[in-house]
Amino acid sequence: MKTISSLLHTFASGMANGFAGLRLATVTTGSALLCAVIFTTASAQTPLPLDPLQPAFPIHPSTGGWYQAQSNFGNLNFDISDSGIVGGTWSTYDDNGVVWYYFQGTIETPSIEETQTTGIISRAEFPLYKVISGSPCLTCAYAPPVVVPNGDNVRIEFTSSRSGRFVLNGMTTIPITAWMQGAPLFAERDYSGDWLVVGRREYVSEQSNRHYEAVAQVRLERITGPEQYFTELVFADAHPPTDTAPPEPGARRYRLTCMAPAETCGIIRRWMVPVEPYLCSECGLGDVFAMVWINRDEAGGFSLTKDRAQFGQIGQDGYNLYRRLGDARIYGERDRLLMRSKGDIGSGTGLLEMILQRMPAGMFDSDILWQNGRLDYSNPAFP
Repeated sequence: MKTISSLLHTFASGMANGFAGLRLATVTTGSALLCAVIFTTASAQTPLPLDPLQPAFPIHPSTGGWYQAQSNFGNLNFDISDSGIVGGTWSTYDDNGVVWYYFQGTIETPSIEETQTTGIISRAEFPLYKVISGSPCLTCAYAPPVVVPNGDNVRIEFTSSRSGRFVLNGMTTIPITAWMQGAPLFAERDYSGDWLVVGRREYVSEQSNRHYEAVAQVRLERITGPEQYFTELVFADAHPPTDTAPPEPGARRYRLTCMAPAETCGIIRRWMVPVEPYLCSECGLGDVFAMVWINRDEAGGFSLTKDRAQFGQIGQDGYNLYRRLGDARIYGERDRLLMRSKGDIGSGTGLLEMILQRMPAGMFDSDILWQNGRLDYSNPAFP
C-alpha cells in the first residue's frame, strides 16, 4: 500500500495533469465515461445576480485534513477549487486493514433561511472510488493507482469552517473536525487585532427596496472577564433575542470597536450594528459595548453587551447581552470573519452582512485619516 505522502503527491499531480496518473479499472463498458465524471475540470462560470436578501459571501469549510479522534474514521483530506469543486482522499479501515478512496463533488451553499434552521453552512455529496492496486511502497517502482466505484455514497454537512457531519450511505453519521495551524494541530485561533470591514444592509418590502453600504476600520480586543451571561430583551418588536450560537464555555470573546472613519462609523451605528460607543436607552444605566464571541467550532455570535462589574455589586459579575440582532451569527475563516443576520423589520425583511478581513500589524498606525475623499490632517483617530 502506498504511503500517505505518496498518495497525496499522486493525487496532487493528477489534479495538475487532469488526473492522467489515475486509472479507473475497466469494470463496465462505460468506464471511460465514469472516469470523465469523476475527475472533470472546472471552468469559471458567470456569477448569478445577487439576491439582496441572501448573503453575497459564502462560508467555506477549511481545506486540508479532517478527523474524528474517538472513532476509526481515519483521515479525510480535500481541497476546493475557485469554482466550488471539492476533491480529495479518505483513508480509513475495513476488515482487511487500511483502505483508500478518491472522491470529487461540488460544494453547495444553502440559503440563509436553511442555515438558520439547520445550522448547515455548506454541503457536498459524492460517490467513493476505492483504490484496489498500485505501488506497494514509497521506493517501489511506480504504478498508477487503480480505482473502482464501490457503491458507497458520502454527504458532508458543514456547520462551520472547522466542524461538520460525515454521512455514509445516508445511515452512518460521524462528527468530524478540521485540523488547525499551530501546536497542536487543532490549536484555536486568536482574532485580536485590526480589521477592515465591508458591510451592507438591505431592506425589502412591498413599498420599497433600500440598500446601504460602508467600509470601516474596526478593532477586536480580547475579553477575559467571568463567563456568566444574562440575556436581556430589548427592541422586542423588531428583533427578538435568539439562542443561536450563544457563548459556550471557553469561547473566545472580543470587544469590537469602530475606529475610523468617523462618517462610516456613524453610518454603521445608524444600522444598529453593535459598535462602540453605542447609545442604548433601552439598556438602562451603564456603558454598553459590542461583544463578538467565537466558540470552539469557529462559529459564534455578536451582541450589545454591558459589563456588570461597572456597578460594583457583589456576586453580580458577568455580562448582559442585549438584542442579538435577530438571528445574528459570526463565522471564523482564518483571517476572515463573516457576520450576518436576517429577520423581519416592520412590514419588510432586513439583511445585515459584514465581512471582516484581518490587517497586518501597523497597517492602521497613522493618526491621519481619509475623510470625505481626502486626507484630513486635523482629525485624529476616531473615536
